[in-house]
Amino acid sequence: MKVIRDQKFITFCEMLGSNMRFCRLQFGMPQKSLAYHLGVSHQNVQKYEAGDIIPSAYRLKHIAEFYKVKTDDLVDPTFIHRSTKANEVLDRAPTTPQDAGYLKPQEDIGSLEEIMETVKCP
Repeated sequence: MKVIRDQKFITFCEMLGSNMRFCRLQFGMPQKSLAYHLGVSHQNVQKYEAGDIIPSAYRLKHIAEFYKVKTDDLVDPTFIHRSTKANEVLDRAPTTPQDAGYLKPQEDIGSLEEIMETVKCP
């Protein structure tokens, strides 16, 4: 049976994944910690955070308990905005180099003109 995903469902999955990633980064823990707690592989947690798959209601409840938040927080589109003020939570969260790329702007890239000159764009 082929499952058709509309744009609203995809947006919801991505938002839920972002909220899960935000919670994980607040605690500064790897995906493997949550995976062990849930009894799934870290690839499943990675897919949850990417919005590729959505956790079941049972797992969503356990994810919320693990991060000490309400399940309503995980499915709230304004959760990250409400939880941060001027990015203070993100600034103090220890991040891996991969996670830092999601959260911080790239400062050493240079201007558009410098990039175009480097790659010889017309």
